[in-house]
Amino acid sequence: MQKEKWGEIPLLIPLKPIVNPSFIACSHSCEKGKLAICNINLEKGKKETLYPIPQQIAKISISPTGKVIYGAELDQQDNKNVIAFYRIETNEKRTNKITVIQADEYRNKWMETNSLNDVEAHLSEIYALDDQYALFFISSSGVEYGKPYYSDIFLIDSIEPSVYKITSDIGHNDSLLRLDSLQAFYADQHYYFYMKTGRIYAYEKQSMWRETKASDPYYDHLETIMIFNTKDFIKQVKANQRTLNGKLIEQVNYNQTLSEMDITAEGISYLLGDIPNDVQCLIKYKASSNEKDKIFNETSIKEYKNRDVHEDWLYEHIAKLQNNMNDRYTLETRYNHYNVFLSEDFG
Repeated sequence: MQKEKWGEIPLLIPLKPIVNPSFIACSHSCEKGKLAICNINLEKGKKETLYPIPQQIAKISISPTGKVIYGAELDQQDNKNVIAFYRIETNEKRTNKITVIQADEYRNKWMETNSLNDVEAHLSEIYALDDQYALFFISSSGVEYGKPYYSDIFLIDSIEPSVYKITSDIGHNDSLLRLDSLQAFYADQHYYFYMKTGRIYAYEKQSMWRETKASDPYYDHLETIMIFNTKDFIKQVKANQRTLNGKLIEQVNYNQTLSEMDITAEGISYLLGDIPNDVQCLIKYKASSNEKDKIFNETSIKEYKNRDVHEDWLYEHIAKLQNNMNDRYTLETRYNHYNVFLSEDFG
């Protein structure tokens, strides 16, 4: 029997946070670009395909409501290479091509590859902002030290439909091209998204802190967290604003760390570390009121670090699904990745 490669195991991505053993998920085989909307029943160990997406799609992102999935894939149009963007409406089971951008400029960076999964192209990412908009980040060719991770950014309007190339300037001596993570959320009847720059882990900063000179810091030492009101962000982009103005939540240099960012009902939370003083605190930020609380209580910090305990009930169901004769999937949740074995229910 041929050994299964990790990359060949399809992902199961819930459309909304899992609250019971039966839920709707997106099944995505990254290498093949195969995509489907499925009903998952962990109690029965079953997967039922509700809507197989007819189009091969390499890159996907699910909107906060779970009603829309955005996709990106290399394609051909009028004998030219393009990057095509797709809108999948999960309730209506409908797939539409939104628009395309010319791909030759970026395809050359990718050494004439054939898919967004090849070479540097697989590092490009799409991020859903809401049920109408998404952002697409194109990775730099030959990602290397001292060079921004991304080269170009596009705003996708799936309703107009159209695409806008946007500025990377976010002020504060930083750039969207240095993006590390981005996630959209809904709070106080508004859509927001947070973005963090600086692709460096807390443990990496801690280990190199003693060796780093303030006059010559590691390239990605600067980390910035900003929050944008999505509606306001869209207006800035469409007005071709030179600098994108958001709310600066945190900015740290080589002697501080940012880690464990998470979405809450009111905004975001994360851990802020002070390396020289060996102190860590929990930050809770409320988007609607612009309030930021610092919590130094060790019990509260420990509880935050162990917040994945809320998935224990889920693991109990998954632990029972060990029938290796069934198909293997990787279930991606808010905090973990689980191996699950499910049989296809054809009704």
